[in-house]
Amino acid sequence: MKRIIVVIISVLIMITGLTASPDNRAYACSCMGGSANASLEGSTLVFEGKVIKVGDRKPEFGGLREYTFKVYRSWKGDQSKNITVYSYDGGEASCGFHFDKNKTYLVFAMNNATNLCSGNLLISQAEDQLTQLGAGTLVSERDVLESSSIYTLVVLAGVIIIAITSIGIRIYRKKIRY
Repeated sequence: MKRIIVVIISVLIMITGLTASPDNRAYACSCMGGSANASLEGSTLVFEGKVIKVGDRKPEFGGLREYTFKVYRSWKGDQSKNITVYSYDGGEASCGFHFDKNKTYLVFAMNNATNLCSGNLLISQAEDQLTQLGAGTLVSERDVLESSSIYTLVVLAGVIIIAITSIGIRIYRKKIRY
């Protein structure tokens, strides 16, 4: 008699568990830990940057959200001053990684997409990873200003040369006429 009651209760628990929420989906994210160098090797883009813009969720792209970073230091990939990275917006259960605006992170991405398992960390929690990665390349405002200043000087020099040449041609033509 006890066996029959135990079996009936077990079957009821199983049926309740299977039918309680049939419409809900279950997601699981499990990440294997690894060194910063392993994450570097498996990424096409590694940088330290501050989130300056959090874009809207894009349901048409599976719930991806766009994050724009102001880059301070780079170890791999694009060394632009601003970089855009995409991450799933489903949270940790679906391996999504949410970046908070105005916070600085160490970011590992593959083709501008990242997730919970990529190794992203708040910069305040990334001391060990930064030590493993080494100095990286600084992407500073000064570097951007210097390169734009050189470009401006080259354009300005070209304009001056063209102006002097056209003035010289006019003077030469006037001398030939007289």
